[in-house]
Amino acid sequence: HTPQAVQYPPPAPVTNGDSTESLARPNFDQSRLPCMASHPVTRFWMRIAVPCYLLANIFLFASSNFGYSNETFVKFIFADMDLQFVIERPTITSALRDMREADAWALFVSILIVGIIWPYTKLFLLGVCWFIPPKWMGYERRGKFLEVLDLLGKWAYGDMFLMVFMMVGFSFNISNSNDWKVLKMLPDDFLDIQMFVKPAFSFFTFVIAAFMSQVLP
Repeated sequence: HTPQAVQYPPPAPVTNGDSTESLARPNFDQSRLPCMASHPVTRFWMRIAVPCYLLANIFLFASSNFGYSNETFVKFIFADMDLQFVIERPTITSALRDMREADAWALFVSILIVGIIWPYTKLFLLGVCWFIPPKWMGYERRGKFLEVLDLLGKWAYGDMFLMVFMMVGFSFNISNSNDWKVLKMLPDDFLDIQMFVKPAFSFFTFVIAAFMSQVLP
């Protein structure tokens, strides 16, 4: 008589209700977890540092929007006279007003969105991600949302590049020795007119604020 091998039934899968769950990916209820600001894993200094960081970023953007972004100088040299004076100190609000009066709507809308609306919107959405609980926005959805914010956050640099282009485009130098050669009787550099644009305090605050908004996500 030859003994037969005993056949054992296959192991039953781990079930949770009506769905089969894998042991490698346990299921847990995210709706009972607190937000990132009050999560037990979040350190105390981070609970204070992140909101303060966002508020400081908003303050820098506001100071850049209402302060002088640049200064336009004109330097006039005639014989022994050397005169230099400021002809314009624009702000982003005054620039938008001038664009609206000149019917430059494409430039008006782009500066309004990139330079004013989007930076504050991004900071507001970052604050929402910090304080909203997982029952309203899960961890996976929050991670994808932060990736999109990080990708779109680079548009805040558009206003900075426009300011740099304006500084270069509005700078010129006219002298009698180079541009008015018909006046040969005049000595070199007898008449010289220079116009140049220098960045002001608000320009640097905008650059710092745009960089800070990219670091946080």
